[in-house]
Amino acid sequence: MMRLDPQDAGPGYRNVVGLPGGVKSPYFQILQEANVNKMELREGKGNVYERGQAAENDELNVVWVVDSDELPFYRAEMYHQFHNGLGKAFSPAYTRDLKAAVAGTGKIGPTGCLEVPF
Repeated sequence: MMRLDPQDAGPGYRNVVGLPGGVKSPYFQILQEANVNKMELREGKGNVYERGQAAENDELNVVWVVDSDELPFYRAEMYHQFHNGLGKAFSPAYTRDLKAAVAGTGKIGPTGCLEVPF
């Protein structure tokens, strides 16, 4: 899939949703019903490689559904959240105010990794 930043490519940029039990989860039906844009929901296994190639890649309109019991969620560094787009500045209401509000709830916060100020 082509993105504005050509470095944003490959399996690390694929769309992933984690549910306890994956596609066998009782929540999977809710995800299917909420899928108003009819994106393809595929069963994902994580970072699996076959013959040197990623088995799950970043594909247009594809969402990989993984078992969150097997592949737990790890939060990204704060600087990866609520930032400007490539070549597009978002309003301070998003990049500063909303980020601060969400951080104040504890839903995002330090991960122990270096935080790069933007």
